[in-house]
Amino acid sequence: PTSFFIALTIGALLLLAYVKLHERWDTQFRQNGMQTQGIVLRNEFCWGETSVFRPVVQFNTHEGEIIEALDENGLGLAVPRFYKGQKVMLVYEKTNPRNFRITTNGQFV
Repeated sequence: PTSFFIALTIGALLLLAYVKLHERWDTQFRQNGMQTQGIVLRNEFCWGETSVFRPVVQFNTHEGEIIEALDENGLGLAVPRFYKGQKVMLVYEKTNPRNFRITTNGQFV
C-alpha cells in the first residue's frame, strides 16, 4: 500500500510539472508569436502510436510568405476537428512559421 501512494504522488507531481511547463510554453509562444488567419486545406490521417487526424493549414505570414503545413502541435483526434475550407485563427513562431498553433476562442487547441 505505501509504494502505491508513493507512485501515485510521484505521478501527480510529474503531471503537475508537465502542466506548468506546458502553460509556460504557451505563454511564451503567445507573447512572441504572430497571429494571423489561415484556412484548412484538408485533414490528414497520421499513423503512429496513436493514429489521429490533423489539419493541413495554409496561411500568409506578415512578411507575405505563403505557408502550407500540417498542424503537429495541436491535439489530434480520431475524427477530424476542422473541415476543409474552414477559416481558423493561429499563432506562428516568427522565426519558424511552420511551428504554429491553432486557436479557438483565444485558447490553443
